[in-house]
Amino acid sequence: MKHRKNSKYFMYLLISLLATSFLIFSSVSKVSAQTNDDPVIEPFHPPSKGAEHGIFWGTSGFNTQPEANYYIKRGESVSINSNFVRYIGWFSWWGTSKYDWYENIDGKGWQRLNRDSASMKVQTNKDSKVHDIYYQAINTFRNDTYYSEMAHVHVLSNEIKAESVTIEPNKNYLYSTKDNKLFDNWTYVNDETKPQDSTGKLQWTLGEFKGKDTVPETENKLATVNTSGLITAKNGAVGVLNVTGYIVNEDGTSVSDTKKLRIGGGLEDQTGHVKQKATFNIETGKSIARDNETAQIDIKWHRVKDKKDTIVAGNKNNQLSMTTDVLDESDSHNEYYAIITAGNSQLRTNNAHLKVLPPIDPMVHLDSKMENVSFPKGNSDNKTLHHVTNDDVVKYTMTLKNGGIKNLKKSTLKLPLNQHTEVASIKLDGVENNKHSFNTVEKSLEVPIDDLEQDHEHKVEIETKTKGINDEHSYSFKPILSGFYDDMTHKYESDGDLLTLHYTDDRIAAEFKKIHFQPVALFEREKYKFRTSETVAPNPVVSIRDSRRNRVPVKVTVKQTTNFINGKNILDANLLFVSQNAQPVSLNEKVTVAQTDREQPLQSITWDESHGLILHVDNTKARPPGNYSATLVWNIENAP
Repeated sequence: MKHRKNSKYFMYLLISLLATSFLIFSSVSKVSAQTNDDPVIEPFHPPSKGAEHGIFWGTSGFNTQPEANYYIKRGESVSINSNFVRYIGWFSWWGTSKYDWYENIDGKGWQRLNRDSASMKVQTNKDSKVHDIYYQAINTFRNDTYYSEMAHVHVLSNEIKAESVTIEPNKNYLYSTKDNKLFDNWTYVNDETKPQDSTGKLQWTLGEFKGKDTVPETENKLATVNTSGLITAKNGAVGVLNVTGYIVNEDGTSVSDTKKLRIGGGLEDQTGHVKQKATFNIETGKSIARDNETAQIDIKWHRVKDKKDTIVAGNKNNQLSMTTDVLDESDSHNEYYAIITAGNSQLRTNNAHLKVLPPIDPMVHLDSKMENVSFPKGNSDNKTLHHVTNDDVVKYTMTLKNGGIKNLKKSTLKLPLNQHTEVASIKLDGVENNKHSFNTVEKSLEVPIDDLEQDHEHKVEIETKTKGINDEHSYSFKPILSGFYDDMTHKYESDGDLLTLHYTDDRIAAEFKKIHFQPVALFEREKYKFRTSETVAPNPVVSIRDSRRNRVPVKVTVKQTTNFINGKNILDANLLFVSQNAQPVSLNEKVTVAQTDREQPLQSITWDESHGLILHVDNTKARPPGNYSATLVWNIENAP
């Protein structure tokens, strides 16, 4: 940085602090920030409006934009992704689109790279002095040019360790139909890494994640994934794809997240009971139709029954779906498909199959209830459980009663339990039953009941143990009793009550936002500097999720353990904590900034500008401009 002789030009410095997520333990963190006298870099060209998307692309433009900021360690590489799509009406037109990229190194001016690719790989040199590189993608189609958002690559000298990563595919359904020009067969997977400026390289795998020993699996029978997180479905593939994004830090620790997305030809198989209806829906992968969009396309639904193909009507209020007539047993194994026409493009979905189940018998009763034996306090009623966590024993009690006029034969009780449930014991009428099995196709526990005579009942008790809970989510299911009437020809079925379990990981999770303070002028003395808007109400300084079942009092404390330093330079300033109607307290000693009472959840910490952490600049000589940082120790601990 060059020093200027003009005394009217003030040099500024920006001071920032960073903390990391933790659970009832001490956390140490450090970060630096840029001085605000660096030049403001504008894009090579103002970004164009992004592509508009409903079911289809309604306008041309970039549908995948480069991220605003990328952080990498010097000597490492990063991929910047973009993608341009054309308005669906242009698919039959001649012409190709061409990419290019512009680059600006440390604000020295924009240079064209002549690189025809949707992605840009940036490789840095570990001996280079470059700190900031900016990129913008362009796409030219016929006579029109489209400009992406600008990306800023921050090149750092040291690693900033990743503490968590969350991924989310842009679409949850991909079409695998060959020569399909209406629906996407690809999607990028977005990621959010914490802290935001962590430098670890995000990797992708379609296989099993094994921590630092993971060997990336970039292809399987369903799809491929590249180093940029671009998933492409294979022609004709059908199934559920698991994709994992992960980062391995230099110390060997790793963070990961896995998501699922479905791949197929646009329709899913359906089931329905005799005397009921079934509905088929054309998959759109999270997309919602724009106003009047469906009026601009033509959809013809077809039913294939006994090898005879018949056009059937779609639903009047939504032609993307089709509901059958009332079903009977002869409709089982019917097939349905749709032909979609938009402009000059057409798509035929796959054939989806209909399975017709036996009629619901109102005289066969399945009374279902459950309880959390380990945590009775969470038993809202016998149909809903709250705060279920690891090692909890959950007991299900099913009473089966035949109130009809026929005996029932070869009956089976089915419970679609999830992956967090481990069966410990099953009793039928008080006697241990070891004849149960797990149906891997229907993913349900099956308990054979055999005969259920008229006006008789059976009682099934199932004890389970909960495992593998690492977040908050819910799961609902209905037990099903099915079998034959005594003629062994006609089937019956009866559904139990809806049972819902609300799971919790029973912990406090906290995320500390990066804190910046207002600039400090070169010769300022005895001044208070406030946090910038990113950590001023309504934005929290600390985001907290308290999912504890037993909420004992806790407190949050913080202490400044080092000076603000920039190389060998020390800034004569310190942090204060300012609360309502109280004198400022120095953070040179541990200060309590939040506290709860018994049974009270710990809330996110939010302060207005004049409260919370404030920087005090002392009365001292001029300090060299630059980036200063300090170390804070945060604690969440039990309170007396």
